Amino acid sequence: MKLYRSDLENSISNQLFEISTEEFELDSIIFAEKTILCKISAEAATGGFHVYGEITAKLLESCDRCLLSYKSQKNIELNIILTNNDNLLNEKNIDIIQFLDSEDFVSLSPLIHDLILLENPIKKLCLKECKGLCAKCGTNFNKKDCECEISIEDNPWIELKKLNN
Repeated sequence: MKLYRSDLENSISNQLFEISTEEFELDSIIFAEKTILCKISAEAATGGFHVYGEITAKLLESCDRCLLSYKSQKNIELNIILTNNDNLLNEKNIDIIQFLDSEDFVSLSPLIHDLILLENPIKKLCLKECKGLCAKCGTNFNKKDCECEISIEDNPWIELKKLNN
C-alpha cells in the first residue's frame, strides 16, 4: 500500500484502502477474505506527516484446544510518523518511518505485515470458555460429553504431582 506525498500534503481524512492479501506472505496466517481494509487519516506534523487509522483483517484460525476452524476479525491500530527529522526517532509509543523529501511515496505494506503478525495471539481459542478435547477418545467437549473413564494412573502428569508430596 502506497501513500503518495501529494495526497499527504492535501491531508487524508478516513480514506478507505483495500489491500489484496496476496501482497502479504504470512506462512502462519490464513486470511478469510481476499482483502484487508485500512481506514487512514493523515495530517501535516512538524517535520513530516502523522498517519493514523485502523486496519481490519479477517483471519481463518484453528483453535488450540478443540482444533476447530473459526473466523476472527482483527482490528489493529495504526499510528505512525513519516518524517525526515532524525530528532523524532526518540519519541515513544509512535512508530517512526523515514520519509525523505526526495521520495514521492512511502509503502506501508511492510508495517502492515508486521502489525498483523504482532496481533496474532500465542494461544488461539474459538471461545474463551472452550472446553477442548477428551485426551482419550478425542470427543469435542464443546459439543458433547464422552463416556471415557480417565483414571489417575492414566494421567501423564501424575509423576509431577508426586513431587509436591
